[in-house]
Amino acid sequence: MCIRDRYKATPGADSINKDALAVFDYLTNEIKWPDKDIILLGRSMGSGPATYVSARRNPGALLLMSPFTSICGVVRDVAGYLASLVVTERFKNVDEIKFVMCPTLLIHGKADELIPHKHSIDLMSNCRGICHINLQEGMTHNVFNIFEDIIAPISIFFLRVGISIRSNIKSLFPKFPDSVYTKKLSQSNLFVVKKEGKRGKELMMKKTRDSKY
Repeated sequence: MCIRDRYKATPGADSINKDALAVFDYLTNEIKWPDKDIILLGRSMGSGPATYVSARRNPGALLLMSPFTSICGVVRDVAGYLASLVVTERFKNVDEIKFVMCPTLLIHGKADELIPHKHSIDLMSNCRGICHINLQEGMTHNVFNIFEDIIAPISIFFLRVGISIRSNIKSLFPKFPDSVYTKKLSQSNLFVVKKEGKRGKELMMKKTRDSKY
Protein backbone atom coordinates (compact mmCIF):
# COMPACT_ATOMS: atom_id res chain seq x y z
CA MET A 1 0.00 0.00 0.00
CA CYS A 2 1.49 3.34 -1.03
CA ILE A 3 1.47 6.56 0.96
CA ARG A 4 -1.45 8.11 -0.91
CA ASP A 5 -3.66 5.14 0.03
CA ARG A 6 -3.00 5.83 3.73
CA TYR A 7 -3.38 9.59 3.53
CA LYS A 8 -6.58 10.52 5.35
CA ALA A 9 -6.58 14.32 5.21
CA THR A 10 -9.05 16.18 3.01
CA PRO A 11 -7.26 18.00 0.17
CA GLY A 12 -7.25 21.74 0.71
CA ALA A 13 -5.24 24.72 1.89
CA ASP A 14 -5.39 23.73 5.56
CA SER A 15 -4.12 20.19 4.99
CA ILE A 16 -1.39 21.42 2.62
CA ASN A 17 -0.16 23.90 5.23
CA LYS A 18 -0.23 21.28 7.99
CA ASP A 19 1.62 18.79 5.81
CA ALA A 20 4.30 21.35 4.97
CA LEU A 21 4.72 22.14 8.66
CA ALA A 22 4.92 18.42 9.46
CA VAL A 23 7.71 17.93 6.90
CA PHE A 24 9.68 20.83 8.37
CA ASP A 25 9.24 19.49 11.89
CA TYR A 26 10.24 15.99 10.76
CA LEU A 27 13.50 17.33 9.35
CA THR A 28 14.31 19.29 12.49
CA ASN A 29 13.02 16.87 15.15
CA GLU A 30 13.72 13.46 13.62
CA ILE A 31 16.53 14.06 11.12
CA LYS A 32 18.04 16.68 13.45
CA TRP A 33 18.58 19.41 10.85
CA PRO A 34 18.78 22.80 12.60
CA ASP A 35 15.94 25.02 11.35
CA LYS A 36 18.51 27.66 10.39
CA ASP A 37 20.04 25.14 7.97
CA ILE A 38 16.83 24.88 5.92
CA ILE A 39 15.88 27.24 3.09
CA LEU A 40 12.26 27.24 1.92
CA LEU A 41 11.27 28.02 -1.65
CA GLY A 42 7.71 28.49 -2.90
CA ARG A 43 6.58 29.35 -6.42
CA SER A 44 3.10 30.63 -7.26
CA MET A 45 0.68 28.41 -5.28
CA GLY A 46 3.66 27.03 -3.39
CA SER A 47 4.26 30.46 -1.89
CA GLY A 48 1.30 29.73 0.39
CA PRO A 49 2.66 26.78 2.40
CA ALA A 50 6.23 28.16 2.23
CA THR A 51 5.12 31.43 3.83
CA TYR A 52 2.88 29.61 6.29
CA VAL A 53 5.76 27.49 7.58
CA SER A 54 8.17 30.45 7.70
CA ALA A 55 5.67 32.38 9.81
CA ARG A 56 5.59 29.59 12.40
CA ARG A 57 9.18 28.36 12.30
CA ASN A 58 12.47 30.13 11.69
CA PRO A 59 14.19 28.73 8.58
CA GLY A 60 17.47 30.08 7.26
CA ALA A 61 15.72 31.95 4.45
CA LEU A 62 12.49 32.15 2.45
CA LEU A 63 12.51 32.41 -1.36
CA LEU A 64 9.22 33.28 -3.07
CA MET A 65 8.84 33.24 -6.84
CA SER A 66 5.72 34.80 -8.41
CA PRO A 67 3.89 34.86 -5.05
CA PHE A 68 0.47 36.33 -4.30
CA THR A 69 -1.07 38.23 -1.41
CA SER A 70 -4.02 35.80 -1.28
CA ILE A 71 -6.16 33.69 -3.59
CA CYS A 72 -8.99 36.23 -3.48
CA GLY A 73 -6.49 38.97 -4.20
CA VAL A 74 -5.43 37.23 -7.40
CA VAL A 75 -9.03 36.67 -8.50
CA ARG A 76 -9.88 40.29 -7.79
CA ASP A 77 -6.98 41.56 -9.90
CA VAL A 78 -7.58 39.18 -12.79
CA ALA A 79 -11.37 38.79 -12.89
CA GLY A 80 -12.70 41.70 -10.84
CA TYR A 81 -14.13 42.40 -7.41
CA LEU A 82 -17.44 40.55 -7.90
CA ALA A 83 -15.63 37.38 -8.94
CA SER A 84 -13.53 37.50 -5.76
CA LEU A 85 -16.71 37.43 -3.66
CA VAL A 86 -17.57 33.89 -4.79
CA VAL A 87 -14.10 32.48 -4.14
CA THR A 88 -13.12 31.03 -0.76
CA GLU A 89 -10.12 32.82 0.71
CA ARG A 90 -7.02 30.64 1.02
CA PHE A 91 -3.29 31.10 1.49
CA LYS A 92 -3.47 34.66 2.80
CA ASN A 93 0.25 35.37 2.44
CA VAL A 94 -0.16 39.09 3.07
CA ASP A 95 -1.12 38.30 6.67
CA GLU A 96 1.28 35.40 7.20
CA ILE A 97 4.36 37.28 5.98
CA LYS A 98 3.98 39.75 8.84
CA PHE A 99 5.28 37.01 11.12
CA VAL A 100 8.20 35.93 8.91
CA MET A 101 11.49 36.95 10.53
CA CYS A 102 14.00 35.10 8.33
CA PRO A 103 15.67 36.80 5.32
CA THR A 104 13.17 36.79 2.43
CA LEU A 105 13.59 37.18 -1.34
CA LEU A 106 10.69 37.94 -3.68
CA ILE A 107 11.15 37.30 -7.41
CA HIS A 108 8.42 38.39 -9.79
CA GLY A 109 8.05 39.09 -13.50
CA LYS A 110 6.69 42.45 -14.54
CA ALA A 111 5.01 40.71 -17.48
CA ASP A 112 3.27 38.13 -15.27
CA GLU A 113 -0.25 37.85 -16.68
CA LEU A 114 -1.57 35.52 -13.98
CA ILE A 115 -0.33 37.12 -10.76
CA PRO A 116 0.50 40.83 -11.17
CA HIS A 117 3.88 41.80 -9.74
CA LYS A 118 2.23 44.29 -7.39
CA HIS A 119 1.46 41.27 -5.19
CA SER A 120 5.17 40.94 -4.45
CA ILE A 121 5.38 44.67 -3.75
CA ASP A 122 2.51 44.36 -1.26
CA LEU A 123 4.15 41.34 0.39
CA MET A 124 7.43 43.21 0.78
CA SER A 125 5.59 46.12 2.39
CA ASN A 126 4.14 43.76 5.00
CA CYS A 127 7.28 41.73 5.68
CA ARG A 128 8.83 42.71 9.02
CA GLY A 129 12.11 40.88 8.53
CA ILE A 130 14.93 41.44 6.04
CA CYS A 131 13.24 41.43 2.64
CA HIS A 132 14.60 41.90 -0.87
CA ILE A 133 12.60 42.10 -4.08
CA ASN A 134 13.65 41.50 -7.68
CA LEU A 135 11.23 42.52 -10.44
CA GLN A 136 12.27 41.11 -13.81
CA GLU A 137 11.46 42.82 -17.10
CA GLY A 138 9.89 40.47 -19.66
CA MET A 139 9.45 37.61 -17.20
CA THR A 140 5.94 36.11 -17.23
CA HIS A 141 4.39 33.56 -14.89
CA ASN A 142 5.64 30.55 -16.83
CA VAL A 143 8.23 31.93 -19.23
CA PHE A 144 11.56 33.09 -17.82
CA ASN A 145 15.32 32.74 -18.15
CA ILE A 146 16.42 30.31 -15.45
CA PHE A 147 19.80 32.00 -14.98
CA GLU A 148 19.02 35.70 -15.42
CA ASP A 149 15.61 35.65 -13.74
CA ILE A 150 16.14 33.03 -11.02
CA ILE A 151 19.70 31.89 -10.32
CA ALA A 152 21.37 35.30 -10.56
CA PRO A 153 18.91 37.12 -8.22
CA ILE A 154 19.09 34.28 -5.69
CA SER A 155 22.91 34.28 -5.80
CA ILE A 156 23.01 38.04 -5.22
CA PHE A 157 20.53 37.70 -2.36
CA PHE A 158 22.66 34.99 -0.72
CA LEU A 159 25.70 37.26 -0.89
CA ARG A 160 23.78 40.15 0.66
CA VAL A 161 22.56 38.12 3.62
CA GLY A 162 25.83 36.26 4.13
CA ILE A 163 25.07 32.84 2.61
CA SER A 164 27.85 31.22 0.58
CA ILE A 165 27.24 28.33 -1.84
CA ARG A 166 28.98 25.04 -2.49
CA SER A 167 27.79 21.84 -4.13
CA ASN A 168 28.47 18.10 -4.42
CA ILE A 169 28.57 17.46 -0.68
CA LYS A 170 28.11 13.73 -0.01
CA SER A 171 27.06 14.33 3.57
CA LEU A 172 24.08 16.39 2.47
CA PHE A 173 21.58 13.53 2.55
CA PRO A 174 20.57 12.17 5.94
CA LYS A 175 19.56 8.58 6.55
CA PHE A 176 15.77 8.43 6.39
CA PRO A 177 13.94 5.60 8.19
CA ASP A 178 12.80 2.80 5.89
CA SER A 179 9.25 3.36 7.11
CA VAL A 180 8.90 6.54 5.06
CA TYR A 181 9.35 4.61 1.82
CA THR A 182 6.70 2.40 0.30
CA LYS A 183 7.65 1.96 -3.34
CA LYS A 184 10.41 2.79 -5.78
CA LEU A 185 9.95 5.25 -8.62
CA SER A 186 12.47 4.76 -11.44
CA GLN A 187 14.24 7.83 -12.77
CA SER A 188 12.77 9.97 -10.02
CA ASN A 189 14.59 13.11 -8.97
CA LEU A 190 15.09 14.33 -5.44
CA PHE A 191 16.35 17.81 -4.70
CA VAL A 192 17.42 18.77 -1.22
CA VAL A 193 18.54 22.24 -0.19
CA LYS A 194 20.37 22.75 3.07
CA LYS A 195 22.35 25.59 4.61
CA GLU A 196 25.13 25.01 7.09
CA GLY A 197 27.41 27.02 9.29
CA LYS A 198 27.00 29.85 11.76
CA ARG A 199 28.58 33.01 10.42
CA GLY A 200 29.96 31.44 7.28
CA LYS A 201 26.69 29.95 6.06
CA GLU A 202 26.64 27.61 3.10
CA LEU A 203 23.90 26.39 0.76
CA MET A 204 24.20 22.89 -0.56
CA MET A 205 22.17 21.16 -3.25
CA LYS A 206 22.32 17.65 -4.60
CA LYS A 207 20.29 15.53 -7.03
CA THR A 208 19.75 11.76 -7.01
CA ARG A 209 18.00 9.38 -9.33
CA ASP A 210 16.02 6.21 -8.60
CA SER A 211 15.06 7.55 -5.19
CA LYS A 212 12.44 5.63 -3.23
CA TYR A 213 9.09 7.31 -2.61
